[in-house]
Amino acid sequence: MNMPLPHAALLQHAREAIALETRSLTLAYGNAVRVRSASISFPRNRVTAIMGPSGCGKSTLLRGLNRTLELIPGARLLSGEVLMDDEEVYGPHTSASSVRKRIGMLQQRPTPFPMSIAENALFGARYHGFVRDRTSDVRHYLTQVGLWNEVSNRLDASAYTLSGGQQQRLCLARTLAVRPSIVLMDEPCSALDPHATAVIERLIRELTSEYTIVVVTHNIAQARRIADHCVFMLDGQVIAAGTRDEILINPRHSTVRDFVTGQIG
Repeated sequence: MNMPLPHAALLQHAREAIALETRSLTLAYGNAVRVRSASISFPRNRVTAIMGPSGCGKSTLLRGLNRTLELIPGARLLSGEVLMDDEEVYGPHTSASSVRKRIGMLQQRPTPFPMSIAENALFGARYHGFVRDRTSDVRHYLTQVGLWNEVSNRLDASAYTLSGGQQQRLCLARTLAVRPSIVLMDEPCSALDPHATAVIERLIRELTSEYTIVVVTHNIAQARRIADHCVFMLDGQVIAAGTRDEILINPRHSTVRDFVTGQIG
């Protein structure tokens, strides 16, 4: 399992390898601005936790990163940029579908499709023409999320026969099968029990060897366990960003300190 890097190493890594970056990003639902002038760098092959009180803009920011925000009626980019490997995500020559393929999303609650376990795992890959060998591909992606040994004898069973934690891992396998380089997760453990949560957290850490991961979480203890880098939001604005220790262990900003110590939340 990968462990969070020491401060100096993480900062050096962040300077050298940024997978995703926002510059003065402003997002709105109708006339309501939900994210204001957010400038954030997401280090490659690291876990960045986006935190803050309910309604502060965390999930809106997440959806803005891979253009799923525009699927919501009235939601839109007002100004700013999102850069992925220096390519403008909202650029005139960049399609939303190509962005969503390269920046995958795992939702808050498991969302298996009404089909078999195997077909769920390959759904996105089949759509994009990535399936080479059905049997080996199913095994590869289910093994990647630790499901193969649990379901290998019932691959044709409905995905709805799985437990909540297994369904969430299946949805993660479905996301990874599209071959993204970045995976966004919106409160991925909020609907799971402690055991299933621990499994997902372990997977998050393991997957950083291949993917850049951005996780929205309200859980301070979880962020301490999984994050290398943290972003703290309040009223749609980024008020602090830095390494896990800088934000969660020794926060300088008084609001962040109050949130981390449970004074607000």
